[in-house]
Parts: sequence; C-alpha cells; structure tokens
Amino acid sequence: MSTLLILAGALQGASFDLLGEQITVGRGEDNHICIDEHTMSRHHAVLARDGVGYKLRDLQSTNGTRVNGQTITESMLRHGNRVAFGDLELRYDAPAAPVAPPLARPAIKVTIHQPAVAAPAPPLVRPNAERKTTMQCKNHQDTAAVDRCAGCAESFCGNCLVEIHGQKYCGSCKVLAVKGQPVIEEATIPCKEASEALKYAIIGIFCFGIVLEPVAISKALKAKKMIALNPRLTGSGKCTAALIIGIAALIMWVLGVVSRVSQFK
Repeated sequence: MSTLLILAGALQGASFDLLGEQITVGRGEDNHICIDEHTMSRHHAVLARDGVGYKLRDLQSTNGTRVNGQTITESMLRHGNRVAFGDLELRYDAPAAPVAPPLARPAIKVTIHQPAVAAPAPPLVRPNAERKTTMQCKNHQDTAAVDRCAGCAESFCGNCLVEIHGQKYCGSCKVLAVKGQPVIEEATIPCKEASEALKYAIIGIFCFGIVLEPVAISKALKAKKMIALNPRLTGSGKCTAALIIGIAALIMWVLGVVSRVSQFK
C-alpha cells in the first residue's frame, strides 16, 4: 500500500494511506486527504492511480506543487520522492516489488529414528496471577499505543494521530480516536463553488452583470471539474443553471451596452 508521510511541522509523522483510484488533497473538507495548512489551496492536487503507482497532478494551486524541489504540473511518483504542497513537505512511500520465489528443488526424503522423549509438563498457571497487556502501535511495533481509533479499531502511538483543533484524528481512516465520538462521513457533500456560481449568476441579472456574470461562469466551470474528480460532491445542477443564466444574462448586458453606445453616435 502506498502512503504519504508528513516530514515536518505540527503534523510531523502523520501518514495517509492511498487507497482509491483518484485522491484529492487540499484544505477543503471535501477532499479525500484534508490537511489544515495555510499555504495549501482548498483543492491543491490530485493523485491518480497509474499501474501499481500514482501520478501527481497540480490543480492550479496558489503556492504550487513540487517533487524533489522541482515545481510540477504532473509527475509520476517514485518510492522515496519528496512531495511539497505549498510549504508542507511529505514523502511518498511505495510498496516494494514482489520478489520471485526460488526455484523448487526435488524433495529428498530422510528418515531419522530417535528414541521417544517424554513430552514436557505444561507450565503451572496460577489462577490469581496478574497479567499485564500493552497495546502496540499498528505502524510502529516497538512503540506502545496511546489510543485506539473508533473507526478502524487499530491502536496507534502519538506520532500516528493527527491533532486538529484539539481533537485527535486517526491518520489512516480520518475518524476521531476513541476519546471523541466517531464521525460518520456524509454520503455526499455540497460543492461550495457551485452554490457561489449560481448566486453570482442570479445577482448579475439585476446589477453589475458585466462583472458578476463572467465570475459566475468561471466558478461554474471550476465546480464541474471538481465534481468530476470527487464523486462525493453534489451540485451539478447548480453548475448547469449558473452557466445558462450567466451566459444569457451576459449577452443581454453586452447588447444593452452596445445599444446605449449606438444612441450617442
């Protein structure tokens, strides 16, 4: 399983498992990997499965995406690559390639006769003996766990839990640890860009249409791309409505301006 490991900062040591065909990364809560880092865009980048690995693509982020220090728009990731989203630096770890088993050799049957040995007596178990059990971290076998995730039921040490706004989150499945209540993700998430596009399109009918309608059209097109990348996002109908209203209203505003200019000639 491929993973992304945060290398520095307040979230150092947090690890994210890459499981889907397309994984979005950014500050927005509608991303598959949501990281509250001020230098990251709301929708910063997307990881798309390519064979046994992942291809990283920047989503026109403000502060850019880098691989091994080089700014990229799209790059195939290799094991050990250092990936930076804004100022946040992570390491991409890919599973090792499977090793071919050695060639089978003909079995040689050897029979050795040994004298019978009496089986050792079972160890004495005291009924009142006190037994101590310590949970081990799933990712670090030599480290004692400090909490158990309420979602995947795995035990983790402090380095594997991500603390955001005072709450500890599992770095693997993103569900609150046992000290809080489990968070059940909604089946769908409304797309904010689609709602804003429709709002600007409607306001532009009545005022400042020359300015607001192009903004509405731009936001609607951006929202359509986001919905295509993340199937959990809803608002496709709002995008279509915003495009229709925006284009029609913009045409009316342009015709009105042309008509007024022609009257002065």
